[in-house]
Amino acid sequence: MKVMRPMWMGVVLAVCGFFIFSSFAPAKDDGQMLALSQDLPGKNNVGGKGSEFAPELYNRFIKAGGEAHLVTFQWRREFEKAEQARTSSVVVFLDAEGRYWGMDMYSKQPVWVPGREPQKWLDRLYPNLITKLTTVRTESKLAGKYADLSRVANATPATPETPAPAAQPSARVTESQGTPVAAQ
Repeated sequence: MKVMRPMWMGVVLAVCGFFIFSSFAPAKDDGQMLALSQDLPGKNNVGGKGSEFAPELYNRFIKAGGEAHLVTFQWRREFEKAEQARTSSVVVFLDAEGRYWGMDMYSKQPVWVPGREPQKWLDRLYPNLITKLTTVRTESKLAGKYADLSRVANATPATPETPAPAAQPSARVTESQGTPVAAQ
């Protein structure tokens, strides 16, 4: 009987390891590709445009016809006072396999989040922070759908037959005055 116990412990550890590893392994679908785009403004808070990341990613998911949630929340560390709370946003999206993933501007890859409750998503994504959900923005007509990049291509076709818009006179801003000036 003593020999069986270590064997069962090994099996249990292997199964647990599989589930932990698979929860972090992203699916190979268009939603993952959208979330991993490096051209998103504010990715890694480059250029101080971190506040633009989540709304831009959310808009890309909506254009691709996928269920996405723009979750805005206040956060603080345990030792900070409530008045020191800061506001941030994260995008949670549905993949082709029916799993939800969360992505913020600092994530290298999407993180699996359980269930359908925004506060539970925040608890999973930020276990070391005290978070308070403020708003959740979503498109109800896209519920249960996953992002498909072909929908974006079909929505805005880029065909050579489409004539280019007529050239508009451009305006430039002079540095000294800060007012638009007609181009010459």
